[in-house]
Amino acid sequence: MENQNKMTDLINLLKTARGQIDAIIEMVRDGKYCADILVQLSAVQGIIKKSTITILENHIEKCISETMADVKDRDNKIKEIIFVLKNFLKM
Repeated sequence: MENQNKMTDLINLLKTARGQIDAIIEMVRDGKYCADILVQLSAVQGIIKKSTITILENHIEKCISETMADVKDRDNKIKEIIFVLKNFLKM
């Protein structure tokens, strides 16, 4: 990831997700109400999706600029982006 601000934001998002997961683990250990745990899991999923989108955007932007520089690699880059998007959409 080339943009330092984007990288810092992404790292902060992932640290937030890690903190929430640690809290969820404690909630499970403490036998907290399932609906409350599910709310927290949903929040973590939102953070993970936002992080994934940030990484995908960066990857696509980078691939497009590389592809413009090297036309013969274009088909491989397109296949790679499609593969990544298919995996992301399975989430």
